[in-house]
Amino acid sequence: MHARAPASLVLLLLAACAPASREAYVADAALGVCDALDACGRIGEDQPHDDLDDCTHDWEDLFDVAWPASACQAEDIDRADYDECLSDARTWACENDLANFADAVEACRPARVCGD
Repeated sequence: MHARAPASLVLLLLAACAPASREAYVADAALGVCDALDACGRIGEDQPHDDLDDCTHDWEDLFDVAWPASACQAEDIDRADYDECLSDARTWACENDLANFADAVEACRPARVCGD
C-alpha cells in the first residue's frame, strides 16, 4: 500500500517552487529561454548571443521591461500563464519561426502573465 501526501502538503511544496519575487521570475524566465537557446545551438559564435551570460542579461532586460515592477509583482503573476509563457518561449527558441514567436509574444504579454 502506498502512502499519499496530504493535499495541503502538496500545495505547500508547489508554492515553494515558485520564485519569491518579480525579479526572481524575470531571472528564471531569462535563464529558461537561454538554456533552450543554448541547447538548440543558438548561443555562441555567429549567433545572437556570444555566451549564456550575454543571453541571460539580454533576456532579463527584456522581461524586466515586459513585466514592469509598477504593474507586476510576484503576487500578481499567474503561475499557469507564466509557465505557458516559458513553454512557448522555449519552443520559439529552438524552432525560431514566426508562428512560434507570435505564440510566445501572446503568452508572455504583461496583461496575461501579471493579471488583468
